[in-house]
Amino acid sequence: MTASMIPTSDNAASDRSISEGRDLKRGQLAVGDGHSIAWSISGPEDGVPLVLLHGGPGAGSSDEMHGMFTGALFRNLPVRSILFDQRGCGASAPLGSVEANTTDHLIADMEQLRTLLHIENWIVAGGSWGTTLALRYAVAHPKRCRALLLRAVTIWSDEKFSWALEGRKTLKAQPWKALSNLVGTDDWRSILTAYHGAVFGPDIERALEAACTWVAYENAFSKSKPGDFDEIYAGLDPETAMIKARIGLHYWKNRAFLDAAENTDGLFTGVDCLADIPISIVHGTRDHICHPKFLAYWRRALPQARIAMVPDAGHSPEHPALEQAFRQITADAVAAQQTNR
Repeated sequence: MTASMIPTSDNAASDRSISEGRDLKRGQLAVGDGHSIAWSISGPEDGVPLVLLHGGPGAGSSDEMHGMFTGALFRNLPVRSILFDQRGCGASAPLGSVEANTTDHLIADMEQLRTLLHIENWIVAGGSWGTTLALRYAVAHPKRCRALLLRAVTIWSDEKFSWALEGRKTLKAQPWKALSNLVGTDDWRSILTAYHGAVFGPDIERALEAACTWVAYENAFSKSKPGDFDEIYAGLDPETAMIKARIGLHYWKNRAFLDAAENTDGLFTGVDCLADIPISIVHGTRDHICHPKFLAYWRRALPQARIAMVPDAGHSPEHPALEQAFRQITADAVAAQQTNR
């Protein structure tokens, strides 16, 4: 489907709040393999259930994310929002663990959480890495998905890694030089291998330096205009950066644990089963993390998907027009669910 363009608005996303009569409940769910995941649920009991998958891998969730589904836009469209911290992330335990931590494990965790909360099926939403998890969950459990709502989609073939670890130097050389200089190589395969080895290596000081460099490099490209690496690096909390780097590099090194050969992308295997599930995608035209060119693969694999491009938006969900676009596709999906009742 041809992508539409969403106009930029300065008034978007001004009313994030979870205080509008939305009770917030929390819990920890033991999911096996020594892991427990932290979850929270907010919104009216009769609201349309929606699980929002955080990015990263390794980013974790926050209470503020429940506020995506409040405000005037949702006044007559109640949403029961569900968040959870994926294995090793946020308030889940053990923090930073990559043991028994794969895409299939996370999909199974979602099913355990859905069962715990007595939800028959839900809208599945996600951004960035969360779009991969959302899609693979939907393929594994299509009858549990009312709709897929995605922001900033990605892929997992060589094209992703070569763009991320080499191609971005054309946007701003400073962050890329810091990334490559630390490990003494400018080849994307070698960079990935070196950072994985350093972060998981025995030298704690070296591991922290590599983790902070990796996270600062990614953060430098999260907005439409690349940021200053040194400033971003200086503002990092090393322990938080270590968690993000460990989980992120674990998934990057293993290509999201998708069933694919080295130069192919197993992301879209089996998507024919999603033909009857509404899918909406919003994506910034200046997303330097998940390059807009990646959308071509999603269009080809999922021609039924509605794709809306947000002018001048980068990767960060904090961009007002990008957030508003995501809120709008959510409201549209919830309205469709109420009509179909």
